[in-house]
Amino acid sequence: MVIWDFQEQLTRRLLFINIGNILSGVLMMTGKPFWRGLGMQAAGWGLVNIVIGVVGSRAAKRRSTAPDANEAATLERETRGLRRLLLINAGLDILYMLGGWLFARGARPDDGLRRGNGWGIVVQGGLLFVFDLVHARMLRAGS
Repeated sequence: MVIWDFQEQLTRRLLFINIGNILSGVLMMTGKPFWRGLGMQAAGWGLVNIVIGVVGSRAAKRRSTAPDANEAATLERETRGLRRLLLINAGLDILYMLGGWLFARGARPDDGLRRGNGWGIVVQGGLLFVFDLVHARMLRAGS
């Protein structure tokens, strides 16, 4: 598969997952404080991930129309660059999960909203970690 097609599929998957993220987040926000916190994180991360996906997709489409876009060296450089970006993001995802856990752990026992926000960050970081690693591995396998 050509890297340009892979990036288009990656963006579609990111958009689809995060539309579900936003919808589930909005539903959770109608619950008790813990669930409101979890829902706030799901909806917030969903919105941010959609913006990232749209911006990334536009940039890839611009690069895919360059005169040398389908030359072997360009395709290889784009593949390496995207794989590197996904692996860097996976490392950041681990930091998000750690930060969320520390945030939740620091909550008072009666502060469900803070615990929900913290665990929401852990969940969102975990989802992104899996997403990033799976797609980085797909690129290593030749997409």
